[in-house]
Amino acid sequence: MLRILLTVGCLLSVQGSLADCNDEAERAQREGRIDESLAILDTCLAGGLGTVARSYLLIGIAHYSQDDQAAAIANFTRAIETVPTYFVAWTDRGLSKALDRDYDGAIADFNHAIELHADHMQAWYFRGYTRARMGDHRSAIADYTKALSLAHEDLALTWIHYKRGRAHLAQGDIEDAITDFDAAIDIDPGFTKAYFARGAVLERNDDIEGALADYTHVIQLDPGDPDAWYKRGTIYKRKRIDHLAIRDYDHALEIDPHMTKAYASRSIVYMVPILPVLFIVMLG
Repeated sequence: MLRILLTVGCLLSVQGSLADCNDEAERAQREGRIDESLAILDTCLAGGLGTVARSYLLIGIAHYSQDDQAAAIANFTRAIETVPTYFVAWTDRGLSKALDRDYDGAIADFNHAIELHADHMQAWYFRGYTRARMGDHRSAIADYTKALSLAHEDLALTWIHYKRGRAHLAQGDIEDAITDFDAAIDIDPGFTKAYFARGAVLERNDDIEGALADYTHVIQLDPGDPDAWYKRGTIYKRKRIDHLAIRDYDHALEIDPHMTKAYASRSIVYMVPILPVLFIVMLG
């Protein structure tokens, strides 16, 4: 309901502002000030179209938030048709196209947004995001790097470092990936995704203690994350601390009873102590 009221309010404000402009232009015409009347109408129309375009943009964002990308794209398109230089609408339409798996269309929209406004950070970031989804991680890294140079808010900087770290990881650049995850954590010490991603990299590189610390940090920040409990349980299993591994698998299953890998891993831990006995029995 709030979204509907917001959108209607924007449309009503357009009607009011256009009426004021038209009245002023009409008075100028009646008084013989034709050139002035035309100038007023040009200014009035440009401002009115901008407000209409923003209304379409807001409608598109509402549909985007409901994961209705087709409706979002339709309204972003109306915003662009109303004001072709509205670079924010080009960017938002590009993101909706990317989520709708129209990657080529998305890249074209981001390119146009950047042509219109080269310092629009979101266009660079979402083009990088789209290129990563396409598997072009090298180009994604370049776009994320440009976005970093334009970003100022901590939230944006945190996410860009994290996403660039994931792209570095996909390229096999382990050190660069860890550097970006470190940067994300330095900016926002509560950003669990960066701890989890760094922990996975450290685990893969056999830095067991580092991985254990990162997974523990995720659990401390978000005790309801079943994957963090599972991953820490796997670390304890590798360290052969079976009772702690079982405890963490139990926690993971309490949160997500359908996590089959936790059942499988827990059963292996249960089996390990009795394997020597079974071996003796089999030998008779």
